[in-house]
Amino acid sequence: MDDRLTIAAWTLAGAGLFALLGAAFGAVAGALAWAHGKAAGGYVGRAFAEALDRVRDEPLSPTAKGAVIGGTDGAAFLAVVGGILGAVLGYRGDVPPQVGAYVVLAGVALALAAGLFGLTAYGLLRAGVWALGAILAGAIAGALLGGRLAGRDGILYGILVGGLVGALPAVFRGGRRKRAPAEPPAD
Repeated sequence: MDDRLTIAAWTLAGAGLFALLGAAFGAVAGALAWAHGKAAGGYVGRAFAEALDRVRDEPLSPTAKGAVIGGTDGAAFLAVVGGILGAVLGYRGDVPPQVGAYVVLAGVALALAAGLFGLTAYGLLRAGVWALGAILAGAIAGALLGGRLAGRDGILYGILVGGLVGALPAVFRGGRRKRAPAEPPAD
């Protein structure tokens, strides 16, 4: 294959794959932010959402608008990053496609980890600071069990799995119950 064609293929593949990843992650983050009253987003995403509102009969809901803005911003940003990374890998010329697949998988793992930590933080905000105890207890129990079953290598996996299991009640709990305000005494 011609060197220019190789560089172009790597650049397009990197930009396309990273744009998909950025769109998915940005759409979720934007939808959650806008659903909770935080008007997050950059110029590109807002411009696209305004253009979409102009061609639609009715405006988007705040959650849908946040998903459109976040997805557009995420796709635009990571397309540039992926394009640059793909161009560098293509320019080198000695990088096998398997390495490119590992780079994409590392990006997917990074986005999934960021999403997991974000959802855990959101769950902790809903459940309160005491939910951190469940996460730590799960991580410690997982470390002990993983160390017992698989030796040193099992400790890390046990911490991760135990911490996630401990985080589940915080993430899926219905939120803190608010106390009813005290009734003023009747005169």
